Amino acid sequence: MRQAVNARVKRFVLASSLSVYGSFPTPRPLTEDDPARPDEPYGASKRVVELVGEALASKREIEFVSLRIARVIGLGVKKTSSPWRSQIFEPASGDYSMIGIPFAPRAVLSLVHVEDVARMLIILAEKSAVQSTVYNTPVELWEARGLKEVIEEVRSRRVELGPAGASSGPTCDGSRFTREFGIQIRGLRERLLDCPNRG
Repeated sequence: MRQAVNARVKRFVLASSLSVYGSFPTPRPLTEDDPARPDEPYGASKRVVELVGEALASKREIEFVSLRIARVIGLGVKKTSSPWRSQIFEPASGDYSMIGIPFAPRAVLSLVHVEDVARMLIILAEKSAVQSTVYNTPVELWEARGLKEVIEEVRSRRVELGPAGASSGPTCDGSRFTREFGIQIRGLRERLLDCPNRG
């Protein structure tokens, strides 16, 4: 970020995370006005970078904006701790016919597709002006059991959920981004229907 300041970059856009709000479920989707309370190293590291960016922006050294990204799904999302986020879009093959989603049936997930995240980051980089320094990604909220049902229906793949009590963390409200930039995200069901070899 200091290098960006030295190079006279106009705006620094941070790919931050919903993890800045902590890892516990919330009674309602959180907005950008809710306090950031990270309780593990990943969320804390994102919040630290946000604080540095906000400090530099307050001194007018650089424009800074943070996109707090929810749980990303889509082809190519190859995170070993949560392979289901890519598998739900892939054709079944061999050992990958069953998909494990490690959350309790009633856990609520904030989901956003990787292509929508890319569009949001480009918008924040290219807009002549932005009104806020922090945005949550617009998301779809899915109960894990509803997600299981739609994947099994549309993709013809068996899904196993986690045990009762397996938390999905907080949910987020991305209406600020939608309101300011007019972006509409494509629904998960529609994206699943577009996948080849649905079964």
